[in-house]
Order: sequence, then structure tokens, then C-alpha cells
Amino acid sequence: MFEEIIFSKERKISELAKASIHSVCRYLGIEKGFVSSSSKYQNRQLKGQQRILDICMKEKASEYINPPGGKSLYDREIFQNNDTVLRFLQPDPDIKYSQSRSFVNIHPSFLLDLRGINPVSAALLHGRRSGATCHIMDDRIDTGEIIAQVPIELSDDLDCGLLYQLCFMAEREVFVKAFERDFKPALKQTAGEGCIYCTFKEDDLRIDITKDSKSILRKIKAFDTKARGAYFKHKKSVIKVRDAEVVTNPYLLSIISNYRENEVVYKYENRLLIRKGDKFLKLKQIDGDLSLVEAGTVLGSEK
Repeated sequence: MFEEIIFSKERKISELAKASIHSVCRYLGIEKGFVSSSSKYQNRQLKGQQRILDICMKEKASEYINPPGGKSLYDREIFQNNDTVLRFLQPDPDIKYSQSRSFVNIHPSFLLDLRGINPVSAALLHGRRSGATCHIMDDRIDTGEIIAQVPIELSDDLDCGLLYQLCFMAEREVFVKAFERDFKPALKQTAGEGCIYCTFKEDDLRIDITKDSKSILRKIKAFDTKARGAYFKHKKSVIKVRDAEVVTNPYLLSIISNYRENEVVYKYENRLLIRKGDKFLKLKQIDGDLSLVEAGTVLGSEK
């Protein structure tokens, strides 16, 4: 079963996760049907709790059971008001597992750097080397002894979606290397001066449009997936941007003095061209209401 999952030919993380669940169920003799909520219920426009409630309503479910991690996300009273009982799985703290070997984890970064959550976005945001590391799990986060590693050097043509795919490939490679070592540790992790620990809040996706082009480009690339998207605010509008590039056309540069810093030079085809320093920045793949943004508008980091 283990080899079937690890050496699966699936290339999408979601498909591999689904295939692994089916493999485990077959191995344990569990006969249970699974459905993809995104394809069956057609409610991607809903977020979090509202999406779950919509599924419960469509299935006429009187009870919804979630892993304990959802306690900070879902409200029992709101579920009760929608005629659904919300329950959470509760692990038994008295159950102890005796293991002859340690657990291992594969982390999508080149440890020691970028421990924590979402290291792929963090690599792009901070301009750090990415990769994959197989390590022993200890009682802290991503600090166990390293078994094997595969580095991925950053290049300007990498975005978050592509780097995720490369990390997924590197994780397979690093597992094979660890397997060949019989999962024996190769080196210990130290504190690592200058290393970054990753943690993200919703506000971390916010673009400060007054920053330099390099900083803005990094943030856009770091969060350019469909599920996320870096954004800036203008008046009442929240405007997501999933792609951008610096524009250095000679004719445009010859008239740059006509425009103020952060001024919108053109708005066209759902794109914005703004002045940034001695060049221009083109914001592309915009998702949001641009009705309040016109040529001549000076964009700022509004609170």
C-alpha cells in the first residue's frame, strides 16, 4: 500500500491525496463512498463555514463531524440555527502508540530555512532557496534530524503554482533518497542564524502599492494561485492581482516625467499600468472592481 501511494503516477496533489485515501480504505477493508465537493455541489463561490452549511443542506444532513482543527473555524450556534448538529472528532489522550522507529516528514523547503506553514510562498516572498527535505519528526515544528534533501534554486520565471509543482516533484525524489538510506539521519538541525520561520496571516497578502516594484512583484508571485491572490485596496474596492511585470518601453520612459509616482497611466483590458520610480509596472490578471480606478488615479496603501 505504501509503495502504491508514494510511487503513484498522479501529478496533482489533490488527485494523489484522493488516491491515497482510497488505497488506505482498501487496505483496511473500509467500504465508503467519497465525492469531490467542488465538482458535486458547485458552490465554490461560498467560503468556509457557509460552504459546509450549503453541503449539509443539500444532503439533508442533520449532523456534521469535523476534525478538531475546525474548532476555531466553525460556530456551533450557527450550525444549530441551520438545523445541523456540529461535532468534532476527539482523540483519546490516553492512547499511546509504541513505535519501533521514528516518524518522518517531508517538508517542501530546504531546511533549516523556511520551517513552518506555506514555505513555498515564503521562498518567493523572501527570495530564498526552495526544495524538499525528509526529516525525523520531533516535538517541535520541522526541527528533526535531516535524512535527505533536494534543493531548488529560484529563478525569475518561477511563480507559486509552478514552484508548488517542482516541490511536489522534489518531494518524490527526496523520499527515494531517504528510502535508499533506510531513513537514517544524515545531519542534525541547528538554530540557523538568518533562517526564516514561515507564518502567514490574511493581511500578509496585502500589497503596499507604495513599495518598490521588486517587493510588489515578489508578493504577487508568492500568492498567485487561484485560491489566494495578493491584493491592494482602493477606496471600497479589494483588487486582487495574480501577475505583473516591469515595463521599460523607450517611448514610455521618454514621457515618464508626465506622471506622478504610483499614478495610473492606463487602465485597459482589466490591466493597470502605473509609474514606479524610473520605470512602469503593469498589473495583470486582476480580479476586483476597477470602476473607482481611472487613468490619473494615484494609488496608495489605504487603511
